[in-house]
Amino acid sequence: MTHFWADHWWLLIPLGAFTIPLAGIALGGFAIWQDHRSRNRVLDTLKVYAQQGKEPPPELLDALRDQGDDGRWKPRRGWAYPEAGAAADAAEAVGRAGSSWTNPETIRARAEYHTARAAARSARWRQREPIRRWNNAIFLAVGAGALYFASQHYAADHVLSDRLYVGAVIVGALAAAAVLAAVLASLFRPQ
Repeated sequence: MTHFWADHWWLLIPLGAFTIPLAGIALGGFAIWQDHRSRNRVLDTLKVYAQQGKEPPPELLDALRDQGDDGRWKPRRGWAYPEAGAAADAAEAVGRAGSSWTNPETIRARAEYHTARAAARSARWRQREPIRRWNNAIFLAVGAGALYFASQHYAADHVLSDRLYVGAVIVGALAAAAVLAAVLASLFRPQ
């Protein structure tokens, strides 16, 4: 078995690349499961209020209103970035205005919705900026390490070894620049 990995070390690169989307899928499923659990807790709390004959607080009811009547997702108000609440308000205004494309109120409501949605997406992108930068830095550092390892592995073939070493130096310089950009993005987060 040791001979297989000594001869086919390069298989670790695509295997490592496939773990990134699989980890994203797993984390997405975990987030959905956590959302399901929190909604069930809210429903259990509403059952307690119903059994006691009390009126539940409006915050509790707002926690269940994240989805519209049509089943489509609506941004949570005040969650992670304030622009999401503006997009939700604009979406409700579109629903109240009706579906007539010639109605000026509908046109204005749709324009406000799209403006608020763009602002929410921009805020979400700015919020994720350091993570995106660190992702690039890690990816380039692993690529530089793999190229350097390959250049040492093929030391007997001097031409191939030198080419891989030059590639490792270039990707390593890009990785260093990406690390610097990630550090700066982490220290000076965009507002």
